[in-house]
Amino acid sequence: RSFVLDMTPTAFRDRTRRRGYDNDLAQFEAFDSLDLAQVTTPTLVVQGTADTDVTPDHSEHAVDEIPGAELLNIAGGSHFALFAHPDAAAAQRRVVDFLTADMPG
Repeated sequence: RSFVLDMTPTAFRDRTRRRGYDNDLAQFEAFDSLDLAQVTTPTLVVQGTADTDVTPDHSEHAVDEIPGAELLNIAGGSHFALFAHPDAAAAQRRVVDFLTADMPG
């Protein structure tokens, strides 16, 4: 909870971040394609199923396009589900397991 509360103000579009935020939006609109089919790195997509900031259809699209990608849905989770959901610890363990798979030692 503390982590999420500390991080939240960094996403606000206040006067100190407005130009950068507006630039980000303009850049995002300029993308024709993310070329997700070209991704060759093992990919785990984590999605809160109740996320209204980045809706589940985005994750489903990514998993459909990225070869071999896996989807970890966090049922009922918001945009911060990996940190603030009641099942966050289990999801975090899954992420760590994914990131450390096939690593020596």
